[in-house]
Amino acid sequence: MTDGAASTSDTPAVPSGPLRLDVAVRDLDRARTLYADLLGARVLEPAEAIGQDGAARGLGLRLPPGLGVRARSPEGPRLLTVVTPDLSAVTAACARIGLTTAEAGGGLTVTDPRFGGGELRFVNPDAAPAEAVGGAVAHGPVDAAVGAVVVRRVDHVCFAVPDLRPGQEVLAAAGGRPVLGGDGPGGGRALVMRFDGMAVEMLAPYTDDAIIARFLTRRGGRSGIHHLTAMVADVPAAVAALTAAGIPTVDTDATTRPTWHETFLRPAATDGLLIQLARTDVRHDETLTAAQLDDVHAGRIVAVDYTMRTGGRA
Repeated sequence: MTDGAASTSDTPAVPSGPLRLDVAVRDLDRARTLYADLLGARVLEPAEAIGQDGAARGLGLRLPPGLGVRARSPEGPRLLTVVTPDLSAVTAACARIGLTTAEAGGGLTVTDPRFGGGELRFVNPDAAPAEAVGGAVAHGPVDAAVGAVVVRRVDHVCFAVPDLRPGQEVLAAAGGRPVLGGDGPGGGRALVMRFDGMAVEMLAPYTDDAIIARFLTRRGGRSGIHHLTAMVADVPAAVAALTAAGIPTVDTDATTRPTWHETFLRPAATDGLLIQLARTDVRHDETLTAAQLDDVHAGRIVAVDYTMRTGGRA
């Protein structure tokens, strides 16, 4: 849903959902290689000085179908900007459940450690051009990926959270719909909220020794961005291209599960951002019912191989 005044023949409509991901990188040339040459992002903004001293430099890119990536070196925030048709509803939802927020520049940043952790910002469509990368709205038309990895689309950005419920309420107020959820084999309980553009996933621990619990512990319990998931044409081919470029991968599985293949780029090679590359023909667009959501929160749903089934934990 967009503001009609912002939709002209020259200005593309901005769908609700993730618009831009800001990350800090040590080396802009290395970031360009990763995001543009390998993952096929379009370079929208050349490396240039940001600020009078020129100490910080930036690179603007766009991954299909339209996620802007703004890399800054050597310092910068890690921040996901999400477009919502009703910013006031998001503000009200945060107030209703007592989440701390900060308002600036016409947007709302969720600073509460339970959800957002200062790494999640909401803006309305009118403010979206100001959040663009390289002078272009990130959700404008984008060519098919031409990188060596052959990324089909960015599917979602994942937040680690101690509890799914606060984020579910806020993301629903922002226009997200729950489409997939359940307990996975690593001790994490997932919930995917789909928007017009792409999705936001939340991952919370359901056991004390869960992998996601350790992630939260390292952050002092503060919620924040955990990983970015992009769908690729072929996982083994993607691994081969990354290996040839000197980018290590881990936990590759392209043989044991017929509906889900995956690999991960080591955070040490991606400036701390875990990137998951996956392939599946399964898609989830139907909104979960209230009963299904209750089952997810109660641990009565298993979500493995990108599918949901009723039963015990994975």
